[in-house]
Amino acid sequence: MTYADLLHALSQAQYDRVERDDRLLDVFPTQNREKGVELWEQWGEDEVKILRVRLPFEEERLELFILARGQLESLLRRNIVSHLDDFEKFISKDISL
Repeated sequence: MTYADLLHALSQAQYDRVERDDRLLDVFPTQNREKGVELWEQWGEDEVKILRVRLPFEEERLELFILARGQLESLLRRNIVSHLDDFEKFISKDISL
């Protein structure tokens, strides 16, 4: 899979890129493009999926995190800095967008 293929798949799966002014980066400040990471998010009713793409892109380095929506909303409301690696992680071979 190329990076262009990934972007197309993410668009089709209704993921949104986490931009540099997004509140999510206040909670996960080490997960930004300047640090070689791109995040994509998909909010569901009960969970939030966050896909971490390490740059330069390699498919085998994709990581998907699934967080309980209420837990993430609580972190955002209280502005608590956290670490994405503290949440359940799926590696690229286990990811289906």
